[in-house]
Amino acid sequence: MEKISGIPFPPAEMDYILVHLLGTKLISKHIARQVSDEIDDIVNAILRKLKIQFH
Repeated sequence: MEKISGIPFPPAEMDYILVHLLGTKLISKHIARQVSDEIDDIVNAILRKLKIQFH
């Protein structure tokens, strides 16, 4: 979208758009799986930090 519009989008806005595209099935399952893997990685990193912080 940035390439087409020439307007930079903040990451939070890109995530918002991605969630809606996932909901409408307008993107491929491959991309959806990639995003899901990234979300898993982020959640696991957060959980590791919480475990270290709070034992």
